Amino acid sequence: MKTNVSFPLSILALICSVSLAGAQNKPISITNTSGKSVSVYLQKSDDKEVTVKLAKNHKVHTIKLADLDVASKNKIKKWKDAGGGLSTDFEIEFDSGKSSRSRQDYDDDRTLTIKPVVTIENGDNNLESKEAEVTVLTLGRPLSDTSSIKVFQKETHDLPKLDGAGKHIIQCKTYRTVYDKVGYKHGAKYLGYVVIVHEKKNVVASRSVPTTLVEKFGSTLLTLKAGVTYDKNLEEIESDFIDY
Repeated sequence: MKTNVSFPLSILALICSVSLAGAQNKPISITNTSGKSVSVYLQKSDDKEVTVKLAKNHKVHTIKLADLDVASKNKIKKWKDAGGGLSTDFEIEFDSGKSSRSRQDYDDDRTLTIKPVVTIENGDNNLESKEAEVTVLTLGRPLSDTSSIKVFQKETHDLPKLDGAGKHIIQCKTYRTVYDKVGYKHGAKYLGYVVIVHEKKNVVASRSVPTTLVEKFGSTLLTLKAGVTYDKNLEEIESDFIDY
């Protein structure tokens, strides 16, 4: 005997809390095999099920893909292929590995060594993260002009997919330079860093010291070049800075 049921046909689980990191901004309409349609925000999906948030009341349900028509399955597949349902909740930690010591041949000079280690963590415990890239910039403050910024080095690394709460550690190259701490004020002291998780020029997550850098300049920071000095507006300027 055929039983009339309301959409969705099969509710496998009522989820109290779902990360919205992979959800789309606009709802879509999906239809079950009985022709009943509903407007939803897609949350996550595997080969058998899709988790959705109802547009009308924001309740979250998990639905069998077998209960949906072909057009709805294609919408979900297209969404997944574009990276839908994957976490973009990245947490960024940076350790400069900074050390500084006096040079024996010059009383006022110090050798600065930086060994950056960046840890990227998937902040979602349940969703796999998207693949992306990570660009790391280490920054100095030229002693001859403390309003400017020196890009010590810049590296870009691939960020693989991470399991829920998974981590990826990036060991950057060691960087060394010399600065004058007292006398002629040449070179640059360590200032901070910029770490940007991005898809091409689209910034997914970022962190910097000073914090105002990512807040003010965003993806423009991806265009900075290693070995170049910039003013406070990130305009390239001439510099007599010398690395040793």
